[in-house]
Amino acid sequence: MADATTSLVVGSATGDYSVRATTREVVARLNSKAFLTIVSRVQAPLIVMKEAGLTRRKYKYLTSYKGVLFYTWARERLELPKDADIVVADSMPGAD
Repeated sequence: MADATTSLVVGSATGDYSVRATTREVVARLNSKAFLTIVSRVQAPLIVMKEAGLTRRKYKYLTSYKGVLFYTWARERLELPKDADIVVADSMPGAD
């Protein structure tokens, strides 16, 4: 029986995405363009955002689509849809 912390990591040769799956979660890391494509498929998407970094700003984003969590980060703020519900997180694992 697999342990709850057992994970599978898959990446693409182009670096467009990677997927981390455990028995508790599936999180797909996308490049910013692919993330915005996923967000555009949802009416009024919920997006969690965290601004991190003291000297080099980094913006991290998380959303859900069809039961999968999608994550990206960017050095500049992404242009999010006007109808998006944006939650600014105090903390996000790996964001600080």
